Amino acid sequence: MSPAPDLAQSVGLLDIQRPDQRLRRRYPITLHVDYKLPNRGQVVRSGSGRTLNLSSGGVLFKANDSLPAGSSIELMIDWPLLLKDACPLKLVIRGRVVRSDAQAIAVKIMLHEFQAEGSVGGGFDEVEVFHVSKSCTRRRLFVLTHSGY
Repeated sequence: MSPAPDLAQSVGLLDIQRPDQRLRRRYPITLHVDYKLPNRGQVVRSGSGRTLNLSSGGVLFKANDSLPAGSSIELMIDWPLLLKDACPLKLVIRGRVVRSDAQAIAVKIMLHEFQAEGSVGGGFDEVEVFHVSKSCTRRRLFVLTHSGY
């Protein structure tokens, strides 16, 4: 038996607190999230939950079910701000489940975009939808215009 563990313990090497080494800052925020697991164009599983935190690289959320690690996933998060003070937004995220247990589900973001849910009381004009890639390149997909009927 090697004396190395006893030596390390006696000089306090095992009690070193490592700082958080994540590359991106996490923001604790609780928002409603709907999720679905697509497979070959079909939704094989869906559900809802609450976010625990968000970063530009991932989402941690709580749901009633655990999900298989490695699965593709799409999240639809109710965004707390309105577009032009009238139109609800959803943050749509496509990614991969990297960890899932009784505590939470961790998702690595592959791409994300904001989508307008529709108009509230009279319509909106020029809702721009952007695709933002992992490398932070932003590409305008389309401009949606709507006039109240």
